[in-house]
Amino acid sequence: VEAAEEAEEEAEGEASFRGYLANTGAAEELARVLVGLEEAESRPEDPVSFLRAYLDSGDLPEVVRKHREDVKAIQKENESLHARASELSTRLSEVISAVAAREEQVHPPLLAELVALFTYEEPPPPPTKGGKGKKEAPPPEPDPTAELPPPELDLSKAYAALSASFPPSDDAPWLVEGFEPPTGVYGNTALDAWVRRCFVFGSDLQCHHVGLSLQQLIECASRGEAEEPISPELAAGLHAACVSLPLVAAELMPHAAAPAAEE
Repeated sequence: VEAAEEAEEEAEGEASFRGYLANTGAAEELARVLVGLEEAESRPEDPVSFLRAYLDSGDLPEVVRKHREDVKAIQKENESLHARASELSTRLSEVISAVAAREEQVHPPLLAELVALFTYEEPPPPPTKGGKGKKEAPPPEPDPTAELPPPELDLSKAYAALSASFPPSDDAPWLVEGFEPPTGVYGNTALDAWVRRCFVFGSDLQCHHVGLSLQQLIECASRGEAEEPISPELAAGLHAACVSLPLVAAELMPHAAAPAAEE
């Protein structure tokens, strides 16, 4: 029964298609082409190419010509869209280059400002004990001709000031049991790599915290505790940036040579 129904549906479909060809004039046109090919005194060596060339002419039934016009319009639109996409891609590259150039100018002074706010200070040396009944020896005078080392960032101080503006939240990573605030002292090399990792356009952290900036970190770390907490989203981004600094610095350290294999 199912086979009979399928055969009946197929026959109805074929009849409908034949009617479509007849009603639109396509069947008559195809028959005329084939008859002309049969009656031609000199038949083409490649009848397929002949038929393609004929069907590509303007002497076609309206329904076929209309479809061909649609294809040409679509092809033209496609070419226009490709040209537009190429133009936008070029403009995007120019914008990204301009943003990168701008960041190259903005980030160094911001880093200097951050380090100035939270500069690492060497602990004072322990006092030198004199003999019994003698006064403690005064600390040595600093050498005025000695070149001072460049200032370094004390991450402990910076994170303590920054986290004071974090909002209370049960699921916040900075409140998870066992979390230890990031620590360490970092110079220009580590800080430059850290900025590229976290704050430049298109960086890894920017993909998860869009718009995060070094300027925001400085502003939030400079806030007083009496001010309103910052948003959880901003706090999460700044927290992630601070936590990543020790990791970035560790990646810059030269790897120790692997021990020789025992014979």
